[in-house]
Amino acid sequence: MSDWLTGLYETIFDPKFSSDNITKYVKNIGLLIKDNIITESASVKWKIKGGNVAFLHDTTFFVKVTGATLTCYSQRDSTEIFNADGNYFPEIQQFRGTKGKVTWEKAGFAADQLFAVMDNYTINTSKNNFKADSALLTFTTYFKEPVKGLLEDQTINVSNKERATYPRFDTYIKEFKLNNIYEGVNYEGGIAIQGASIKGNGTKILPAIVKISRNDTLYLRIKSVEFIFSKTGLTGAETATTLYLDKDSIYHANLGFNFNSETRQVNLYRGNNPVSKSPFFDSFHKVDMYFEYLSWNLKESKIILSRARGAALGQAQFESASYFDQNYYNQLAGIDQYHPLVRLKRFAEYYYSETFPVEEFAKWINKPVDQVIGLCIDMANRGFIFYDRNFN
Repeated sequence: MSDWLTGLYETIFDPKFSSDNITKYVKNIGLLIKDNIITESASVKWKIKGGNVAFLHDTTFFVKVTGATLTCYSQRDSTEIFNADGNYFPEIQQFRGTKGKVTWEKAGFAADQLFAVMDNYTINTSKNNFKADSALLTFTTYFKEPVKGLLEDQTINVSNKERATYPRFDTYIKEFKLNNIYEGVNYEGGIAIQGASIKGNGTKILPAIVKISRNDTLYLRIKSVEFIFSKTGLTGAETATTLYLDKDSIYHANLGFNFNSETRQVNLYRGNNPVSKSPFFDSFHKVDMYFEYLSWNLKESKIILSRARGAALGQAQFESASYFDQNYYNQLAGIDQYHPLVRLKRFAEYYYSETFPVEEFAKWINKPVDQVIGLCIDMANRGFIFYDRNFN
């Protein structure tokens, strides 16, 4: 009690604390003694369950917590930190933890299957969320050993565990290699967990990669900045996909993708990205192919090209890579003094590379970047260039 009184005395006579701070201080200590509540407001309540609590004073008054469960109540839901050690400073409503464990039970995972351990974290107990750098994640489904990353948790009311969006964890390492996450499916990239959703993530420079094999032979390589994993498969909204045909391939720079691990079904389809309208490039048959949907049951050797799912009508077009139409070529030039394809070719020679930033090309032809982006999308959709919007 003497430590608490000393802390109260210091708070009263410290000019940086208002009368409102002092009232909250006294109220919170009273709640802690009576109901193990360290903070309570109209929207948030933090409570200590079990463990040991001691009132101490060093340079300031604080509450030492050992081996307890910290629970945050908000929005008709709760978030828990198990085996928590740390010090609570009531005058600033801050808990400084030295130990703690967060599980994904509210997202439907077993407590020993998926959890994160923290050893240095700070919580503002007036809020219903917190973050912890350098937390250690254990996820027995994917990792043999714990991995470091950023942990984030927030109390949000969710009626269905499958729709939970917290806790979240983003691994620092983005170059994991996970074999056979499903039969014949290997993954390379980072892992991010958002509640019930497991996401494979990468960067623009180093995208995540999914490799799908059939009869021990690699047939599909799919690249994206994000994949979503589930118990029955995985999906990607915008992927660069290569389907191998011996030493040749079918390639598309931007497709929607999903894989069902139970049926072994792969689906590739056009999305909302403007570049998704570009053709499939088939180096084996030397053709550009325009169609909406590709499906392949990996149990079979037959690939089906079809109209979009749910569409009453569909249209496919196959154009030889050597096909040339002078009238069509002239139409592409429009009223411009220089043909866009000629300009693209000459800039590639000037830049000493067939891959270049749109901004540099825009400067070279003295045109606004937005206008040149539109030109590149149009040329990509007509099958003349590859255009990656992630970099522009």
